[in-house]
Amino acid sequence: MMDIKEFWEEYINKDILEISDKVIEYFNGEIPEEVYEEYELEEVVLELKNALEDVKRYEEVIAFEALLKLKHPTLYEDLEIHFMESLTEYYCYMKDKEKLSSYLERYIEDPLKDIDYLLKSSRFLIFHNHSDLIEELARKSYRTINDSSEVLGGAFELARPLLFIELQKKYEHYLNSNELTLETLNQELSEFDFNFTGDYFTHIAEAFQFDFDSKEAITQLKIDFKKNRDRFLDKLGILFHIYMYQRKVSFMISGEIWNLILGYWMEDNAKQKRDSNRFFAVKHKTFDRFLAGLSGMFMDYSVNIFAALWGSCYIYDFLLLTELIDKKTHQSFKSYYTDSKHTLMVNMKPLIWKYDYVMDWSKPESVSEEDWEKEQKVFENNFTQKTEREPFIPSKEYDFTSLIDEDEKQGIEVEETMSIQPKNRLESPPIPKEPKVVLPRKFGRNEKVTVRYKDGTMKENVKFKVVQKDLEKGDCELV
Repeated sequence: MMDIKEFWEEYINKDILEISDKVIEYFNGEIPEEVYEEYELEEVVLELKNALEDVKRYEEVIAFEALLKLKHPTLYEDLEIHFMESLTEYYCYMKDKEKLSSYLERYIEDPLKDIDYLLKSSRFLIFHNHSDLIEELARKSYRTINDSSEVLGGAFELARPLLFIELQKKYEHYLNSNELTLETLNQELSEFDFNFTGDYFTHIAEAFQFDFDSKEAITQLKIDFKKNRDRFLDKLGILFHIYMYQRKVSFMISGEIWNLILGYWMEDNAKQKRDSNRFFAVKHKTFDRFLAGLSGMFMDYSVNIFAALWGSCYIYDFLLLTELIDKKTHQSFKSYYTDSKHTLMVNMKPLIWKYDYVMDWSKPESVSEEDWEKEQKVFENNFTQKTEREPFIPSKEYDFTSLIDEDEKQGIEVEETMSIQPKNRLESPPIPKEPKVVLPRKFGRNEKVTVRYKDGTMKENVKFKVVQKDLEKGDCELV
């Protein structure tokens, strides 16, 4: 086994992927306790894991996880959640329900331990349509989370999809028997503290019986919009579930899409607008800000951005069908949607395979077959495309030119960059509280830099973390 000093010297001076075999070899051996105390081995593990993920070598990540679990269980226990987070996304993409179930069991064992990661993983399970796993997670975790004084709102995030799941069961029963069995809804969801009133049951019944081909029914929607906005939006949401169900999309998915876009409408309409065209109209800059807000503050919630942006097209097609917006408002939305969607795909290009669930949905009516097929190919090919490992640094400007050229060859036109930037799934480097020297920007710990010391000595193409302290003390400067 390599001596720790020799190993560490290689680690700090070489790219982690160049020495991945040596890293694996080192962790395959016994590690003395004093090494754990003196060296940051957690950093090594996470750096190799992240680097392998950057180049999509997930089978090696899985093997590395198994090795740590077997050889260094205490170390693995501290880092397990980081493997669970990224591999949940991978197993969703691979449609490996068995592996997803095993991770789910670990979340359920102690839902409060890593509640933020649990909630993020649940979003992937929802949009990949794993309703059975979501139901199991909610039924076994809800009460623990809801009764905790340390968590605000997380329990309802888990419970809400179950409402949509139960509504779909009621709708399917209605289609098969022409019978409404809504009175049992409170009982079936009693453990989740829902309290449905007679008005809500009325909305459901009216929505289930709604005739999309009836001019009279469409006209009544416009009248209802002006009467009671909140009650109207409840009913309209159920109508949207039915519209999407007819397009082979579950109530659970359409319910979460609707909930996301509803947040934009309510935020953008502090002053009530009497005209439905004005109420539902998309203002490009405010929708940009809305999408950016969905990305999360401390964790990467791009899963919500993709669901909201792709899902919004179905909503606005639905609003056009129900004549709540006119063709001009719809076209304004489509112009924004097309530009923003393609630009987001370019900005997030190395990672869009994670969000391929949007291609499981039926083609929106307002999107051409040609454009839909081009998008499908981009998502299908993304995981197998070679990816150069380059850390995403939030303060660093991105050069999208080469990516745009590649996508245009595949028929994707990108016209204008949105204001939202892809969240960095790697943590940005910590900033010292009182640095003696202010650096021009943030650097990734493994970003290569060249520095000159006061005595004229040069260090070229070394990892930033090797010279970080010297830079902050002013002993050297960036060249």
